[in-house]
Amino acid sequence: AEYMGILRINKFQVMGFFKDTFSKGEKKEFLLNYDDAAFVYFIFVILVVLFAPLTYYLLKRIIKRLCGWEGDPLNFACKCSNCEKAKNRYAQTRKSSWFSCFSILHIVVVVALGYALIQTIGLIGKDTKDIKRFDPYQTLGIPTNATDDQIKVAYRKLARELHPDKNPDDPEAAAKFILLTKAYQSLSDEEGRRNYLRYGNPEGPGALQVGIALPEFLIKKENHVTVLTVFFLIIIVIIPGFGLYWYSSVSKFNKQGIYDDNTKRYAQFLNENLPLKKFPFVMAITEEFNENITMKNSEAPAFSQLMKDTKLERPKDLNPKIYKCMLLIHAYMQSQKIEDPKLLADQEYILLLAPRIISYIIELTIENSMYCKLICKRAIKFSQLFFQGLEEGDSAFLQLPFFDKDTYKKWQKKCKIGKMKFKNYIALPKQDLGLADFFQDEEVKTIEAAIDVFPKMSLDVKFYVRNSDKIYQGDLLTIEVDASRNYGNLPMNSEIPNGIHSNNYVYPKQEIIWLFVVSEEQRRVHDYAKLHRPFSKVHKEYSIFLEHAGKQEYTVYLKLDSYKGLGCKKKIVVEAERSDLKPKEPEVVDADLREPSLMEQMMGACQNEAGSDNELEEDAKEETKKAKPIKKDEAKSEIPSKSPKEGKEELEKKKTTQSCLLYTSPSPRDATLSRMPSSA
Repeated sequence: AEYMGILRINKFQVMGFFKDTFSKGEKKEFLLNYDDAAFVYFIFVILVVLFAPLTYYLLKRIIKRLCGWEGDPLNFACKCSNCEKAKNRYAQTRKSSWFSCFSILHIVVVVALGYALIQTIGLIGKDTKDIKRFDPYQTLGIPTNATDDQIKVAYRKLARELHPDKNPDDPEAAAKFILLTKAYQSLSDEEGRRNYLRYGNPEGPGALQVGIALPEFLIKKENHVTVLTVFFLIIIVIIPGFGLYWYSSVSKFNKQGIYDDNTKRYAQFLNENLPLKKFPFVMAITEEFNENITMKNSEAPAFSQLMKDTKLERPKDLNPKIYKCMLLIHAYMQSQKIEDPKLLADQEYILLLAPRIISYIIELTIENSMYCKLICKRAIKFSQLFFQGLEEGDSAFLQLPFFDKDTYKKWQKKCKIGKMKFKNYIALPKQDLGLADFFQDEEVKTIEAAIDVFPKMSLDVKFYVRNSDKIYQGDLLTIEVDASRNYGNLPMNSEIPNGIHSNNYVYPKQEIIWLFVVSEEQRRVHDYAKLHRPFSKVHKEYSIFLEHAGKQEYTVYLKLDSYKGLGCKKKIVVEAERSDLKPKEPEVVDADLREPSLMEQMMGACQNEAGSDNELEEDAKEETKKAKPIKKDEAKSEIPSKSPKEGKEELEKKKTTQSCLLYTSPSPRDATLSRMPSSA
């Protein structure tokens, strides 16, 4: 019991310390005051920070739309009926974006913030406590030019009225009397007046008071439970819940805007053995289709008729939803008409998601082709057939308006031009197209306008190794690609068209061009670029490491995802020599900056010694030759004779002296001195 009592006492002591930290005295005068007036200013700043950018972007969007300054991402230059339908659908999509949930929420938030901001401006300076400022003249109720006698009279009068003994029921009487005394002191006493003028307080500089810009009702006892509940709901429930919802809704999508789980689904079937006719199946297994497309009994009659028209066999173990998607895709590519509204709605949903799905499939096949055999060309070919509504084996001329299979056969028989390639045909002048004899004038104009939309592509490729004239094994080969696009007879000031033309796909679709380099020997993609913006010219550089010597072939492909028969390619052949034949670059060393090694210094000293001995002997011989012959009698009388032994000793002494100079002074200056004659 004593132990528990001690714990109880310690608990209350801790609570007392926590209480003393924020309060002072019995009346709970908080050291950190909650300032209502500062809270209003704080809310005003927060509202301005939120209201300003949201209003700016909303007004910017409205002004651009009203003034026509908002550039459309898609520009349709073709005037055929199908392109007009796609253009109208795109315009409706742009208009409906103003009535989307995001736009409506944006407008509601801006209006609510504006209303709150106006109310906050009205509250500034009203219904809140003003920031307290000590003013002795206001406290005494006298003008600023009052004399000393007026100050004394006013003080005595107010002191009798505000004295605590005369106001026992007023709890603030003592504070008012102290404030009155400070006011009188600051005006009557010289030191107090000096402190007031300097610090605003007759007692001198005071302690710094810190306040919290939050409303005062937060510290009231009756509001504690409500405040804590709201606080924990915001911190623990609302903010983490919103973050988890946002992350879960965003993380499941990839960069193309489709479910990330589709990557695993596609990767199971995208390999080098996948034929072109199986790509509709790969497209049909998309997760979005599995969630939003359902099988209904009311669709059975129309579904059975569609199976007969498309002649698509149904595998036994295939999911019915996947088979339905495949059936709708084949019906679209075969131009089969669907009358059932539910099947038509499902087909429209598939066609709307098709650009993102097919673009992602192409990107996966290109990345997969970097490690295995080439399959990206089949994926791009399927994309061309899909967006033009064609089947494998159909002619590229069926992409033109008013051209179907029967019309094309008749026109081909009548006009010999129809036997040439589609890419060469659209490059002909308009008078040589051979359309006037088979089509009406309005149809001819529509076909000519569509031909101007078809891109005329050209490709220029260069390859080299930097800082080298020859190519060797192990070098880094640089391939420069210059792609250009000709827009035919379009006016110079007209916008570049990037909305595709199609006789069957009547939904807005942006043109995408794929540029990639393929090794013909390894059958894989080395590098690629995705060009989704309209251009006249584009320059790209690719680097390839040459692993082995010999002849190597590379092909640069430029493929369009929406048009058949308009791409181009360039093949380059690289002859790489063996790496052992590559000349080694000489090492450049500055001899003046390099210090000689110890061995070089010793060898130089030995050479200098040998050279000095030879020089001494040569000097002795020259002196002997220059000397005049002397007679024996004169030699005996003038020069004392020396024995051969003494002369030999003198020569050895000179040699010893010279060798000492060489070994003690190896510097260039001493070496020069050592080579001088002994006489010098």
